[in-house]
Amino acid sequence: MRKNKPVLLAYLCEDGEGLKVWCPFCARWHTHSMGFGHRTAHCSLESGSPFRETGYFLRSSGSMVTRRVREALRVANARLDRMREKK
Repeated sequence: MRKNKPVLLAYLCEDGEGLKVWCPFCARWHTHSMGFGHRTAHCSLESGSPFRETGYFLRSSGSMVTRRVREALRVANARLDRMREKK
């Protein structure tokens, strides 16, 4: 549910393995694993960030990010399927 929860633009991390968002309260980048949707904020106590209570939603900053996230999730799901098959 997005009602009254902030949405931040997600960018690819330099290593291409995660996502980062700019926090206007901490004035720094927070990193997250691949995937969009609601996330818990990584804000410091000192920042006074309201995100600590509400969290925020990650939204793609562009089609390249969306493609990379979809590919990472496809690979992760394939790994899970292989692990389940071995059991």
